[in-house]
Amino acid sequence: MLDGVTQSHLDNIDDLILLEPRDTYDRAIVGVASKSGEVFVVYSNRQIVDALMETESWSEDDSIEWLLYNVLGVQAGDKTPAFIADI
Repeated sequence: MLDGVTQSHLDNIDDLILLEPRDTYDRAIVGVASKSGEVFVVYSNRQIVDALMETESWSEDDSIEWLLYNVLGVQAGDKTPAFIADI
């Protein structure tokens, strides 16, 4: 997780949408951003894939497929997390 974004920062932002399970996905948080007054989390796609490979023992291809269909395909309104396309 980004050094400047601590657990208390995340816990103190109302209605913040975080990916679950957090012990897998929090390590892929690279920042927090805002647009039109809405605050949202920013994740690294590369770090999500790495986390899935480590925690689930999946191949890189399987982890990328999971990311594409089960993470990036979800929209949850204005507070939907943003994802850096770094893979």
